[in-house]
Amino acid sequence: MDAVTADFRLEEQHDAYQHALEQLVAARLEDQEPPHAPDTVPIEGSGTVDLMAALEQSVKAAKSRRSPAAVQPRRRLRGPRVDLRRASVRVGGTAAGSPGAAQR
Repeated sequence: MDAVTADFRLEEQHDAYQHALEQLVAARLEDQEPPHAPDTVPIEGSGTVDLMAALEQSVKAAKSRRSPAAVQPRRRLRGPRVDLRRASVRVGGTAAGSPGAAQR
């Protein structure tokens, strides 16, 4: 641990945020246009990833690995068609909309 430690010298440290804030305050006090941050350019190998490009590439790779026979259209389940607006709900052996249901 002692091999990687060094003496800390405050005067050698630089706070870029504080410097930029001081410039902004000084410009506002003098009614001047505040300085703008420089446009940032992604640095090669900086570890940033374009997630949409990675996703598109992954989808293309997955589609190319599938065989055409593996891609089947989804089958629709067959069964009696029920109009849910007209379906009656049974409560206690009678339909909910029947006259006998209101008396109970």
